[in-house]
Amino acid sequence: MERLCRTARLQDDALPLGLLPMWSYLAAGGQPWTRVAGVASAWRCLHLAGKLLNEAAAGCASALLPDEPVSGVLNAGTSLIFLSQAILCRATEVGATPTAVVALEAEFARAGLRAAAGQHARLHKTTTGSWDDYQVVVSARSGGPFALATRVGALVRWSEHAGQGTASSDVPAYVEALAQYGHQLGLMLQLADDFNGTWRPRGRSDLAAANHSWPLLYARSMGDADQLVQLDSLSSRGEDNPVAEARARTLLTQLYVPLAMIVAAEEHRAVAEAALAPLADSPARQALAALLRRITLAPPEVSPCP
Repeated sequence: MERLCRTARLQDDALPLGLLPMWSYLAAGGQPWTRVAGVASAWRCLHLAGKLLNEAAAGCASALLPDEPVSGVLNAGTSLIFLSQAILCRATEVGATPTAVVALEAEFARAGLRAAAGQHARLHKTTTGSWDDYQVVVSARSGGPFALATRVGALVRWSEHAGQGTASSDVPAYVEALAQYGHQLGLMLQLADDFNGTWRPRGRSDLAAANHSWPLLYARSMGDADQLVQLDSLSSRGEDNPVAEARARTLLTQLYVPLAMIVAAEEHRAVAEAALAPLADSPARQALAALLRRITLAPPEVSPCP
């Protein structure tokens, strides 16, 4: 666990996602940040658990525990889920109210179940593999966990301000605004992951693994009949076939899929920035806005098909 925490801290230096609940709490007007430290730690454990379980399900080497076998990665991920719950139960010791903790436990459970359902659909291909199905799955698997991160920080602030009550119909606008920000951030991160999985893979690419990722599904929704035949032929042969994989990648580039992904990322960024707009200016709000600018997609070079 200590080795896992060291690796996670190094990743946070590049993209400090573990601070999302704290920044959300502070952006909503909360003080001091220590009051949300327990909730932030619980979310970070849940986030790391999701990453580990996703890596284990994909059968690839874990970026967090590269020397562990799949069984060890699965055990670590499961342990982190229980650690998250244990930390959340004791969040009152660092300032969260008992009423807020009960509500937050329900928020964590709902978001976790939605993410698990999305992962189940992806692993077992229970959806049709359409563009619309992909959007539903990604919203649950990627948007949901990050919406949880920012929502719970805002809920802690609201529980202090209201003094009681957690009914969803009563929540102030800033709670939903920060949840919207987190959701869009999660979708941007998934876009970047799918982009890199095709053009800058770490290990086996999405094309080689025949994954239903953003590039392939978007191309299938936009290409003409001849292009679809060619793309389906190449992608079906892409598994462990470097030549077919390279040709499929080049075809996606020639169909302007990378450009479409960059445009989509900018659209998500605009929605996230609009969600932050009503909040009072503060260092935390500025940090949330700056985080959006750190997620970038660089277009690949276009080359002729081999």
